[in-house]
Amino acid sequence: MIQTNNKKKKKKLNKKDGFSLIELVVVVAVLAILSAIAIPSFTDIRKKSMITAAKQNLILIIKECNLVNIDNGNATFSDINSWKTSNSYGDRSGLGFGGDGFTYDTGIDSNEPITSSDSCMSVAAKSNTISGTSFGSLPHFELKYNSATKSIEKNCQVDSTETFNKGTCVTTNPIGSQW
Repeated sequence: MIQTNNKKKKKKLNKKDGFSLIELVVVVAVLAILSAIAIPSFTDIRKKSMITAAKQNLILIIKECNLVNIDNGNATFSDINSWKTSNSYGDRSGLGFGGDGFTYDTGIDSNEPITSSDSCMSVAAKSNTISGTSFGSLPHFELKYNSATKSIEKNCQVDSTETFNKGTCVTTNPIGSQW
């Protein structure tokens, strides 16, 4: 009987434990497929969050400006709290919402920097992302107070067919209701 037990022990010791090469290759292939599916959707989520942050910043600026405008009738950027931040470069005062992929301007078609004496009843978030980068190009957004209709217009602009959009900017809608 003692010899039989030794043979069983030897068989157990000779049996190799662990995973075969094929099993490891299958696991790696499954992980590669899952990551190939997940990474693009994470990128889209990041782009959408950048766009949402820019839109919320515009709404915040217009709300602050509207409150000041009700009080004194002539609101400028220097009158609102959002102006009292530093820009993303830290070299001057301005609208600094750091790292959201947008620069802020007085209008969607303007390329002049905002000054403290500019009216804040029109403000735009212009994408500073570059086509061909990991973010790609993002749309530009604008909120503008229309004194004739006494309403806020929401306008946007898509630069090219490569611009990430996915419903965030509907340029086929009439001016004033594009987002």
